[in-house]
Parts: sequence; C-alpha cells; structure tokens
Amino acid sequence: MLAGAETRYHVEAVVRACKILSAFRSEDDRPRLQELAERANLNRSTALRLLRTLESCGFVARTSAQRYRCLVHQPRKADCRIGYAVDSLGKSFRQEVSDGLEQAAAEHGVELIAFDDRGDKRSAVRVAEAVIRAKVDLVIDFQTGYEVGPVVAAKYLEAGIPCIAVDTPHPGATFFGVNNYVAGRDGGRWLAGWVRENWQGNLDAIVLVAAGQGGVISSRVRGAVAGLQEKLKSAASPRILELPTNALFEPSFRAVRALMNKIRRGRILILEPADPGVMGAVMALEEAGSSVEAAVFGFGGNLETRLAIREPRSRLIGCVGFCPETYGRQLIPAALRLLEGKTVPPALFIEHQIITRDNVDLLYPNDHSAASVKMTV
Repeated sequence: MLAGAETRYHVEAVVRACKILSAFRSEDDRPRLQELAERANLNRSTALRLLRTLESCGFVARTSAQRYRCLVHQPRKADCRIGYAVDSLGKSFRQEVSDGLEQAAAEHGVELIAFDDRGDKRSAVRVAEAVIRAKVDLVIDFQTGYEVGPVVAAKYLEAGIPCIAVDTPHPGATFFGVNNYVAGRDGGRWLAGWVRENWQGNLDAIVLVAAGQGGVISSRVRGAVAGLQEKLKSAASPRILELPTNALFEPSFRAVRALMNKIRRGRILILEPADPGVMGAVMALEEAGSSVEAAVFGFGGNLETRLAIREPRSRLIGCVGFCPETYGRQLIPAALRLLEGKTVPPALFIEHQIITRDNVDLLYPNDHSAASVKMTV
C-alpha cells in the first residue's frame, strides 16, 4: 500500500502493477522476471501475469533475451546526492556539459547540487568546502587549474567523499576526460589527408599555439604534429613555430595577428588547443587579409566553434570535438558504479570526434536553433 495515503479507493492489482513499473531502475534497465519479482516483493507468478498485462497495454516490452524494458518515463525520487563543482558555469563548453549532466541525473534518480567557483582559483577551495558541508555522496569536480587540484582533492579525501575529476586530473580521484595526446594524434592524421587534398601535400609551417603551457594543452598540439608527420610524407619537413601565449581569445588573436604581419607567403597550419583560442585565431586571420594560405584546426568543439566551421569561407577547417553533450550520460553511470562499490578504471576517456564542414550538420543538426535561443536569452 502507499504510505500516508487514503487507501479505500485503491485497486490492489493497479498498486501491484505500479510496483512492477517502479522496479525498473532506469530507462536502460533490462531485468529478468525473477529480478523484477524480487524488487517488487511479489511472487513470480503474480509478477509474470502483471508483466504480460503491462506488455499488452504497451507499458513494458519483452526483449529476445527474456528481459523486460519499461516504456513509461517515470520521474524518480533521488536515491543519492552528487555535488558538481564547476569552473565558470556560463562558459559554452561547460554549459553543454552541465546541461547533459542535469538531464542524466534526472533520468537516473540522482540529486545533482551545483557549485560554481566563477573561475576564481581561490573560490575553488571554498567551493570544495561547501561541497563537503552539503554532505554529498560523491563529487564531480570540473575545475581547471593544476595548482588547485591537489588542494581540493585532499579535502575530498579527508572528508571521505569519492571524487571524479573532469578534464584535469586530481590526486586520488577517478579521471574523466580527453586522452589528449591520442586526440591530438588523430586530429593530425586527419590533417595530413586535408593537406594532401587541398594543398597537394605542400606545407611550409605548423604553428603551435600555447604549446609551452605544458599539460593537456601541450599534449593536444604535439600529438597533432606527431600524427601529421606520421601520415604526411613530404620532401621538405614543415617548420614548427611556437606562439608563447595562452589558449584564450584575446591572447591568441594578438599572437596570430602579429605572426601574419611577419609572414608574407606560404601554407601554414595553426593548431589551437582550445575553443576560445580557436575563435581568436580565426578572427585574426579574417582581419589580416594576408596572401598567406593559412588554416586553423582546433580542439573542443563548442557551439561557437561548430558554427564557425560551417561558414563557407572560414579559415577554420575542423576540430577534434570532445562532445560535451555526452559527458553526463557517461559520468552519472560511472558515479553510480563507484557508489555501488563496483570496479571503475582509474581513467575514463571520452570518445572524441573529428568535426568538419562535411559532417557537422549530421553530428549537430540542432545547432542553429540552439544558437537562436542563446541569442535571445
């Protein structure tokens, strides 16, 4: 019976059917008959009759493996509380991650509590302390900066709160994010084909933006160089030029513009390790109007980058997309496995995707409507 509710109008068969439906733990759950009967606290024969009735009414479906799937979306009560510490929620890439995370949490019956440090490294420590005070079961930490990572990780460890660190590794935490060197290498291999097709294999220089920063930034662009050199066998090796700047819009814009003022001819690939710098480099090339044949290739693939790739005359030829909209449906199941005491690898890598003008509409058919909504907000 339903606790605290008036029961004289209840139909017992309907209550039992509701127990069966509630026994499905998620939209992906595929339990067998015996498992459902145990979850609903019903005997096997009663559960079987109810399932067959629900199946005939279109509420459940039976698979070929004699498992059952619920066809009814059910709002679920939160079974656990997960803290979400994020660096500057308003950033495009992080917003796409956060939107997907909220959706996945709702689907899995998880209460997600967000804490935003607004990009302030000092605030990141205070956010970690707030997460601990909230007594969450697990924390997903999406804050950049290698300096602050060990500090917040130590706090979570002392509080006994398991942590999944997104994109930036934290000591003792499960890592979730990009395999940066491999992503770069795959991007470089694609670039080799592009250079052969569009520049007949002739490449004068490769510009590495922010390669001197080290860490994930360096891994991406250096991996791209390795992949490009592996596949592009040319008579003369291209020069490698490094721009010692940050992978942000304004620094990249200034650095690339200054470079274009010095170079008068040649074919140049500019490798940008993050979305903000990608847009800075593209803008610099548009303003320079140089006779140099220059192309930009980036990493990240947020909405602005994807829209720029679509422009017919854009110098942005593609990027390695990290698919931020998919993070949530991978992170929440991983968090639940950790909380259930199941084995989870120390590093969980996302599946990256090369995004180009040829496939961007197929991969992201709703981008233009999303951009329109963003413009009106």
